[in-house]
Amino acid sequence: MFRKDSNFYSRVDKKMEGHWKILFFCIFIINIVSIVVDKGSFSLEIIEFLKEVIYSGFSIDKFSKIIIEEHSFDFVHILISLATNLFTITLNMVLLDFIRTGKFEIKNILNYVKEYPIQTVGASIIFYLLHVIFGYIPIIGAIINYILHFGFSYVYYLILINPKENPINLFLKSWKLTDGNKMELFHKVIHYFKIAWYGYGISAVGFLIVLFATYKSHQMNFIGGFGIFTIIFGFAWLIFWKIKNTPHYYLACALYFKEHMEYKNIKV
Repeated sequence: MFRKDSNFYSRVDKKMEGHWKILFFCIFIINIVSIVVDKGSFSLEIIEFLKEVIYSGFSIDKFSKIIIEEHSFDFVHILISLATNLFTITLNMVLLDFIRTGKFEIKNILNYVKEYPIQTVGASIIFYLLHVIFGYIPIIGAIINYILHFGFSYVYYLILINPKENPINLFLKSWKLTDGNKMELFHKVIHYFKIAWYGYGISAVGFLIVLFATYKSHQMNFIGGFGIFTIIFGFAWLIFWKIKNTPHYYLACALYFKEHMEYKNIKV
């Protein structure tokens, strides 16, 4: 088992110096369509739901409808998801190059699609299918998706060092290489996002406050208003810390892969 040493995150920070803005910009651009079209519409539904709670009280039917609509999809949704997956893959490839050479070649986010079309597009489709298959299974599906995420997190980088492999073999190799190291990969998520996750807890408390304040009376009062504020504050907290730490997480994944491969005497 390969374990990162105590100075690992310091090395990530050193590599990040002077590059946070450009990396954040790339992540933002890649995800903006998904955020606006998919998450944006879901957020509007949440806002409408909160407005209805304020004026009419809590409605379990309305809340259930929002959850169902969040898990629905159409052709546009599929295209957006595939494109987001595709450029996330090539961005991670660019980051491995950056770790190896010290040069952040943003143009390669597009160039790698042209250079490795079968591998990048194929991997994008497989990632999407896995997400869809397990995404509709409550709780257990989310856990499975997390495990698969870590098990297949080397696929991006393996495209560069095994460019002739077909996508399925890349996934199989990634799973084998991450055997015994998935918890190490999960620790990076905890390191960078545990502070952001407090936002979920804050919002959950706010939701319970709103539920308590409006469920019987169906009218908003001061306590319910405080609950609404708590929900908004929780989401703001979550968004702030995710924005701040996501570029570091992406870079940490690439650095960990490189050091892991060097540990196994695999040329990167």
